[in-house]
Amino acid sequence: MSLFVCLLRGINVGGHRKMAMSELRNLAASHGCTDVQSYLQSGNLVFRASASKQTIRTTIAQSLRNEFGSEVDVFAYTKSAFDAIAGSNPFSARSECDPKFQHVTFVDGGAGANWDRTLISGNNGDEAILSGANYYVYCPNGYGRTKLTNGYFEKLVGRRATTRNWRTVTALAAMLET
Repeated sequence: MSLFVCLLRGINVGGHRKMAMSELRNLAASHGCTDVQSYLQSGNLVFRASASKQTIRTTIAQSLRNEFGSEVDVFAYTKSAFDAIAGSNPFSARSECDPKFQHVTFVDGGAGANWDRTLISGNNGDEAILSGANYYVYCPNGYGRTKLTNGYFEKLVGRRATTRNWRTVTALAAMLET
């Protein structure tokens, strides 16, 4: 069995798609996932499974549609893939970049070859750096004030995206170690 992280986009955000984490853990367990844990109330799961990443994504998305009536994008990563993401933050090496203003925008299937720049500068000192398949975002005035949102990146690369703050990314990586 392999360890996985699943990120569900838009769960319990702004009062929409309300779901108890216990229900999500039970849903994953009902499909053969074991040692299922959740982090916070926003659709972050860590578990073991023998299924493939794609099977996990499809099964969880279909179950959410069938059981809750919600269309939810499911992003699944193996432990090794998530560890690589957590270890590739270009802002970590910059002492002026406070971790509480750092985020990762996970792009479904990766940013792809249609993006040829590695740095995006936004208003108010916001920056995004493409590293691997995902964007690392730094918003010194807070994520709520940036234009470098999921919607921005989705339009840029033509794929779905979900963002997690750096504290969540590192907490999920730590959960994979237990």
